[in-house]
Amino acid sequence: MKTDLTHHSSRRQTGAALRLEGLTRRYEQVAVVDNLDLAIAPGEFITLLGASGSGKTTMLMMVAGFTEPSQGCVLINDR
Repeated sequence: MKTDLTHHSSRRQTGAALRLEGLTRRYEQVAVVDNLDLAIAPGEFITLLGASGSGKTTMLMMVAGFTEPSQGCVLINDR
Protein backbone atom coordinates (compact mmCIF):
# COMPACT_ATOMS: atom_id res chain seq x y z
CA MET A 1 0.00 0.00 0.00
CA LYS A 2 1.49 3.32 -1.06
CA THR A 3 0.83 6.64 0.59
CA ASP A 4 -1.38 9.28 -1.02
CA LEU A 5 1.12 11.88 0.22
CA THR A 6 3.73 10.98 -2.39
CA HIS A 7 4.87 14.02 -4.32
CA HIS A 8 7.91 13.87 -6.57
CA SER A 9 9.88 17.02 -7.27
CA SER A 10 12.87 17.14 -9.59
CA ARG A 11 13.90 20.55 -8.23
CA ARG A 12 15.46 21.00 -4.79
CA GLN A 13 13.78 23.88 -3.00
CA THR A 14 16.00 26.01 -0.78
CA GLY A 15 14.91 28.43 1.91
CA ALA A 16 12.25 26.05 3.16
CA ALA A 17 11.61 25.98 6.90
CA LEU A 18 10.75 22.27 6.58
CA ARG A 19 11.97 20.03 3.79
CA LEU A 20 11.40 16.31 3.36
CA GLU A 21 13.63 14.58 0.83
CA GLY A 22 12.90 11.05 -0.31
CA LEU A 23 11.21 10.33 3.02
CA THR A 24 10.23 6.67 3.32
CA ARG A 25 9.03 4.58 6.22
CA ARG A 26 8.61 0.83 5.87
CA TYR A 27 7.16 -1.63 8.33
CA GLU A 28 8.51 -4.98 7.15
CA GLN A 29 7.67 -5.06 3.42
CA VAL A 30 4.97 -2.35 3.52
CA ALA A 31 5.92 1.23 2.61
CA VAL A 32 3.64 3.44 4.70
CA VAL A 33 5.29 6.64 3.40
CA ASP A 34 7.05 6.13 0.06
CA ASN A 35 9.65 8.56 -1.31
CA LEU A 36 7.97 11.77 -0.13
CA ASP A 37 9.45 15.13 -1.18
CA LEU A 38 7.91 18.23 0.38
CA ALA A 39 9.09 21.78 1.02
CA ILE A 40 7.24 24.22 3.29
CA ALA A 41 8.40 27.83 3.25
CA PRO A 42 8.74 29.92 6.41
CA GLY A 43 5.30 31.23 7.40
CA GLU A 44 3.51 28.93 4.97
CA PHE A 45 0.40 27.14 6.23
CA ILE A 46 -0.46 23.68 4.92
CA THR A 47 -2.91 20.91 5.71
CA LEU A 48 -2.64 17.17 5.25
CA LEU A 49 -5.61 15.42 3.75
CA GLY A 50 -5.85 11.74 3.00
CA ALA A 51 -7.67 8.56 3.71
CA SER A 52 -7.13 6.55 6.88
CA GLY A 53 -3.85 4.66 6.56
CA SER A 54 -2.39 6.97 3.91
CA GLY A 55 0.68 7.91 6.00
CA LYS A 56 -0.25 11.32 7.46
CA THR A 57 0.49 10.46 11.09
CA THR A 58 3.60 8.46 10.19
CA MET A 59 4.97 11.45 8.29
CA LEU A 60 4.27 13.79 11.22
CA MET A 61 5.89 11.32 13.64
CA MET A 62 9.05 11.37 11.49
CA VAL A 63 9.05 15.20 11.35
CA ALA A 64 8.69 15.30 15.15
CA GLY A 65 11.54 12.80 15.58
CA PHE A 66 9.45 10.07 17.24
CA THR A 67 9.81 7.66 14.31
CA GLU A 68 13.00 7.19 12.34
CA PRO A 69 12.72 7.16 8.54
CA SER A 70 13.71 3.99 6.73
CA GLN A 71 15.17 6.22 4.03
CA GLY A 72 15.44 9.93 3.23
CA CYS A 73 15.72 12.89 5.55
CA VAL A 74 13.82 15.59 7.41
CA LEU A 75 15.46 19.02 7.28
CA ILE A 76 14.34 21.87 9.51
CA ASN A 77 16.00 25.17 8.54
CA ASP A 78 18.44 23.14 6.39
CA ARG A 79 19.67 21.08 9.38
